[in-house]
Amino acid sequence: MRAAGHSIDEIAQALAAEGTPLNRTGIAEVIAAEGLPRLWRRPEAERGGPAREIEGVQSSV
Repeated sequence: MRAAGHSIDEIAQALAAEGTPLNRTGIAEVIAAEGLPRLWRRPEAERGGPAREIEGVQSSV
């Protein structure tokens, strides 16, 4: 997933959904062991706005 440009947070969410939770540090260690470079966080303006409530259901992301 990292090679496809996904963030550590996105990778963590996908792993947790599959029943294999791994924290950010663990994911970073796996990524480094695979020889992939660290991708720095995008600036706030490029990440999009905060999660918002839609139809009375608040996002947990």
